[in-house]
Amino acid sequence: MNYRDKFLVQMMICFVIFAAARGVAMIDNDKISEIKDTVKGYIEKNYSIDEIKETGADLVDKIVSAPAVLTGAIIQANEINEFGAPIDEKDTDEIQAVHAVSGGRVVYSGIDKEIGLCIKIQHEDKMSTYGNLDSISSVMGERVKKGEIVGTFDKNKEEEFYYQLSDSVV
Repeated sequence: MNYRDKFLVQMMICFVIFAAARGVAMIDNDKISEIKDTVKGYIEKNYSIDEIKETGADLVDKIVSAPAVLTGAIIQANEINEFGAPIDEKDTDEIQAVHAVSGGRVVYSGIDKEIGLCIKIQHEDKMSTYGNLDSISSVMGERVKKGEIVGTFDKNKEEEFYYQLSDSVV
């Protein structure tokens, strides 16, 4: 194998390692942290072709041992691109605006015995539910845009903010 081929192999392995590490960066899990630490150690070292092959095999073994975590990370990454965040986690205000995670139609706006004051929004193939709200600013049948304020949540209340994004049954 000539120098150019070796360089391309090492570049491809670095790219795969980087892509895998970047894809799971948002997951805060002990197994993922172990994988990220291992990858970091690999990246900080210069390797021969044999070492790259051995390292790749070790990494594949670790990835195979955590398929559910990786699958969840991929699904979550895809949903994050398609759907926004319902509240701004960095917001320090007591009353927080609750935003529609994607455009859709309000199919329920009222009180639920389990999650209190709530709103449900039908998206194409998903349903988002926001509960334990302080107020609601959208009514049934109304169309909302991604990011539009649909209610508020009081951080000082005993109940935690309820949010669920599920597959639609409609």
